[in-house]
Amino acid sequence: MRLRLAFRLAQGALTVRLAATNEGDEAAPVGLGLHPYFALDVLGGDRTVVRAALPGRSEHLLDGPIPTGERRTIDDSPVALPPLGQSLLRARTDLGDRATAALTGPPGTARITLTLAEGCRHLVLFAPPQQPSISLEPHGIAPGAASQPPGHRDGLVGLAPQATIQLVATIAVDGGRD
Repeated sequence: MRLRLAFRLAQGALTVRLAATNEGDEAAPVGLGLHPYFALDVLGGDRTVVRAALPGRSEHLLDGPIPTGERRTIDDSPVALPPLGQSLLRARTDLGDRATAALTGPPGTARITLTLAEGCRHLVLFAPPQQPSISLEPHGIAPGAASQPPGHRDGLVGLAPQATIQLVATIAVDGGRD
């Protein structure tokens, strides 16, 4: 398996491209994902005033970090984040093409936008309990995919010999304090 990671910084946005090529003679299990974390001080320092706008028509039901295999339909209401000391884990799916997620704090703070350009079928929002940060994680596979049996719809992808898959996402930070 050959992995390639490319970064491009242009017009105030960072584009990350992660590609995997199966150079072997047999199908290989693979799953791509990114785990960018954003410092809470960029969004005002208080997680309870941050809202996450998440794409997707459904959400994985989770048992800890592992999907149960069930999904629920969701609306597009912004997600409120908990205070430090509490955690939040949401796993959206059915994102559609070129989906966008955003983290927004109070006026005078930045807005963080994550555009999912290619290969992103799932998006995880994670607010760790003791870390002043928030993560928006684009994935080509469902969280916990390696724990699923071969062929499961939420499992790893079987990448054919000589085939390539990639995941492309762009992060932009707009506004904020001077």
